[in-house]
Amino acid sequence: MGLSALLELDLPPKIKAKMEAAMTQKNAKELYFQRLLEEKDQ
Repeated sequence: MGLSALLELDLPPKIKAKMEAAMTQKNAKELYFQRLLEEKDQ
């Protein structure tokens, strides 16, 4: 299930905010590692 689908559920705003923050953090981490790998390959 995608993030948008999860956020459409009838959840308390606090939980939605926590989930959004967690997803954003996870995406930032993945982008960071991707960049590291790209630099290593060059």
